[in-house]
Amino acid sequence: MTFQESISKAIETQRNRLGITATELSNRLGISRQYYYMLKSNDALWKLDQLGKVAAALELKSVWELIDLAKFEDSLNTTMNSESHKEGVEQ
Repeated sequence: MTFQESISKAIETQRNRLGITATELSNRLGISRQYYYMLKSNDALWKLDQLGKVAAALELKSVWELIDLAKFEDSLNTTMNSESHKEGVEQ
């Protein structure tokens, strides 16, 4: 999983935790819903200067908390891929 993918996954996870819609988050970010979906699907890249605004929109204390969530998402993905690989080898 790339850093971009990890950030997108962390943003979606936090958005779902807050119970806000993609439309609400895009409004909080001041971007169109279409552009948000492009970012979410990694068709457009999150810019570093956007991440502080994203963190605030997601009610996080700082961009560092968002980055920590992205690291956690990446570690979950790595763990799941590792377990999936083990299951495939054992069969």
